[in-house]
Amino acid sequence: MAGLVIFGAPPMQIPPDIPAMFLPNEAAGLIFQEELKDHEISLLGKAFLKKGSIVPVTITTSIRNTDPKMRSAVGADLAEGNTKNEASIIAGADIPVAILHGEEDQLINGAYLKLITTPKLWENKVHYISNAGHMPQLEAPKQFNELLYRFSKHVFTKLI
Repeated sequence: MAGLVIFGAPPMQIPPDIPAMFLPNEAAGLIFQEELKDHEISLLGKAFLKKGSIVPVTITTSIRNTDPKMRSAVGADLAEGNTKNEASIIAGADIPVAILHGEEDQLINGAYLKLITTPKLWENKVHYISNAGHMPQLEAPKQFNELLYRFSKHVFTKLI
């Protein structure tokens, strides 16, 4: 692996500091709930975007099509401590690490991302994407793709 791009989920430390990593949001628990009713799918879809956004059908369809067992299994693994110390792994990374984050994310605490340490943090900063929530790849694709392009160029130029 030549580089790592992180977005959409904070690198978890063990033990997890849930209040530091996540913002309070009534939809957060739905991420790990096996069965979702239509109004819960809608609520979760709204949480994935910046406040006030209209949720595209592609998001609600994706939530509906997600294997319900996956949601509950991820929640169970977190609750049982069956996860790696991702923050520690990132701290020891010897490859470039890019952290991208939607500035208006309603789920992930952007301040927590600033606490992640790694000697190879790309451009020595977390890249905040304006006008985007939890899904910057959909809400600000031009900005997101530009960052991916620049990071790829940085990573792969060093390999040549």
